[in-house]
Amino acid sequence: MKDRTIKDHELVMWTPHFAVVRNTEGQEITVRQDGRMIVRKATSETTARKSAEVMMELVVKEFAL
Repeated sequence: MKDRTIKDHELVMWTPHFAVVRNTEGQEITVRQDGRMIVRKATSETTARKSAEVMMELVVKEFAL
């Protein structure tokens, strides 16, 4: 993830174990290699779930081997 552009997301931090990205709505999403995610700064659980779904679609589409 660190060397590629992610549509509508900004890479905030990267380590070999996880990446933190910020979407256009200001939510921060931590993505781990095993697929787990943490969504911070979401206004509701529904918003957090939608952000996680969008991120998973991007990861699968752009980064899956």
